[in-house]
Amino acid sequence: LVGATGVGKSSLANALLGCDPNSDGCLFEVCGSVDSCTKKTTYGTGAWLGQLGTGKNVTIVDTPGFGDSDQEDNLLIDEMMDVLRNSIGYANRIILVLNGQETRFNEALQTMLRQ
Repeated sequence: LVGATGVGKSSLANALLGCDPNSDGCLFEVCGSVDSCTKKTTYGTGAWLGQLGTGKNVTIVDTPGFGDSDQEDNLLIDEMMDVLRNSIGYANRIILVLNGQETRFNEALQTMLRQ
């Protein structure tokens, strides 16, 4: 999952693994501020939408936001690529998470998409 800071990547990651994003104890930390909560690329494997016993396990990768409050986009991209290459090996899908209330791609998102 990639996208700007604060668009809900960690909440979506939790929901895709079947955890209510509003509950405690989900795999991916969620915070309610405009500052970045996810500081490094993390991943977890679990049942798709929490449907245990279906044999449909997925690995979800949660990434720090681009345009991050810490202004470290290039370092975050390098770290994300390192995790994908060396820890996971490959990605079947990349999901771009957007704020539906924004009408334009900001500069940080445009830069991320180019890389």
